[in-house]
Parts: sequence; structure tokens; C-alpha cells
Amino acid sequence: MTPLVLVAHGSRDPRAARATRALVRAVAAARPGLDVRASYLDHTLPRPGQVLGALEAAGHDRVTMVPLLLTAAYHGRVDVPEAVRSAGVRIPVAVADVLSPVNDLLLAGLRRRLAVAGSGFDGVVLAAAGTRDAAARHTVAEAADALGASLGVPAQVAYASAAAPTGAEAVEALRARGLAGSAWRPTSWPRACSTTRWWHRPCRRARWQWPLRWRALPSWPLWSYAAPTPLASPSSPPPLE
Repeated sequence: MTPLVLVAHGSRDPRAARATRALVRAVAAARPGLDVRASYLDHTLPRPGQVLGALEAAGHDRVTMVPLLLTAAYHGRVDVPEAVRSAGVRIPVAVADVLSPVNDLLLAGLRRRLAVAGSGFDGVVLAAAGTRDAAARHTVAEAADALGASLGVPAQVAYASAAAPTGAEAVEALRARGLAGSAWRPTSWPRACSTTRWWHRPCRRARWQWPLRWRALPSWPLWSYAAPTPLASPSSPPPLE
């Protein structure tokens, strides 16, 4: 069975790595016998190249990698492919696309997390880490629109850095439309602003929590890499269920 490597962004907060490891255990439990491992692009070990090298040394003849990233911004477009290329392994590595576009699993996860806050809000702020990539921001905006439509309330995007509006600006924009209460919901993981209502302070004062729980991996498109050849055409991963 082809091993599965989950690639998280990484964080200095140890709760982020614990959340990623919990996801690894959940996927492994859903598919007994599947070798599932975590790796991180920054801040935390092991790096993707280290995991790929260990799997090759263990005798595996191919690997599938899944980036735990919502949008195809810099990390998805550059860092993940570079991590595979620089690993120096000679076994084929199939890399799934990022988790976008918006789908029912994502919306269901966001609604579950909002339910923790209870009822009483009439607007939603969907907060992301932030990016200068216009296409990535468009994905976040699509997620906010879809979440707002599914809840029947207005939704506003906010970013912690690199793009506008800020969290405070997004809440004020909703208030300007006559809304009394708003709920925060994150799109970046595993660190994100926790749900709160009637927000008066910047996002930096929020608690950080893992926002989503995934029961199964969808069938994402893949690109393949087999050293020393260049990227090949998209292919399909082995089924996980």
C-alpha cells in the first residue's frame, strides 16, 4: 500500500503539531494498514524531504503527499514542489493538489466549529493568515461566500497579514451594514482565530485552535514527480476507501 505523507505548514505553537498528528492518527484509523506520516514545511520537524528519505530507505517504491493547505499560494505552488525535488529520492512521489476549491467537507467543518459558539450572530468573518496571491485570496472569498450562503447570513473575509481587510476592519464593515453580532471562523490551519462574538479586539488576542476535523480524504488531482525526470502529467492517487 502506497504510504501517505501529510504536509503541514508548521508552527512554533506545539498545539499545531499535535493537531497534525491527531489528523495522521484519524486517517490511519480510517484506513488500517496505510502508513501515514506527518511532515512540516517550517518550524517543526520532520521536513518532507526527511520523511521521503526514510520511506525510500524502508523499501517503499512510491509515495503520495497531501499538502494541508487551503489555497494554491506560495507554499503550495513553490515550497511543496521544491521540498520534493530537494529530497533527492528516486522513488516516484505523487503530490495532491491543495485542499481548495471549496467543497461540502470544508463547509461542514466550518459550520461544526461555528456551532461551538452557539447561536446569536447575524454575520460571519472568515479569517485567513493572508497572502499577496490574488488567486489564493479569491479562494478564501469563495469560501466566505459559500459559508455565508449556507448559514443564511452575510460573510466577510479578513486577513492576519499581507492583505486587507484586517479582522477589526471586517467586523466594522459588518456593523456598518447594521449587524449586531458576528462570529469568527478561520481558514488557515492548524492555528486560527477561535470563534468569538461581538469582537472588539484584533485577532492577535484570540485563542488559537484547530478548526477542522476531516473524516475522509477526497480524491484530489495530483501531479507526479519521479527523479530525475521533470513533472509528469496529472494522475490519480490510490483510493483511500
